[in-house]
Amino acid sequence: MKRFRILGLSAVLALGVASISDSTFAQQRVTRDQLVGMWTVVSCTDANGGTPAQCVNPNGRMMLNATGQYMYTIAPRGRPKCSPGACGAQQMTGDQWKAATQGVVSDFGNWLFSDADQTLTRFHEASLNPNNEGSQFKNKVSLTGDDLRTVNDAGGTQIWRRVR
Repeated sequence: MKRFRILGLSAVLALGVASISDSTFAQQRVTRDQLVGMWTVVSCTDANGGTPAQCVNPNGRMMLNATGQYMYTIAPRGRPKCSPGACGAQQMTGDQWKAATQGVVSDFGNWLFSDADQTLTRFHEASLNPNNEGSQFKNKVSLTGDDLRTVNDAGGTQIWRRVR
């Protein structure tokens, strides 16, 4: 009788672990259609878990449209304001321009999604950082509900939430 209880308990535990691993640890496959839309940045970190300038109190959007074009901008909230009448790029001093653009990341171009390796690739047509123009950035993606996680090759992570 004791032997049956132990076997029964073992079977229940094994069944419980199997059901947890099936539901909890199984990665949801992302489809291209699930990525289409507008996303707002929730958080981001660099590869070491630190906070890059654009991720200090971030404010940003990423738009991926169905025809394969994207726009991407992140800017930290709380950047210094310029004085009235002196906000144009031609009127600002170098230090004012640097302070206003510190931490701003912005680019646009085309995007592709690889279903096989769950990778989003952005091809930069134009960028605030001219060194990025003509380059491509790949990110592994995962989706949980309305939250999209992107991880670059270096390990930097961004969390985006679908805009409804």
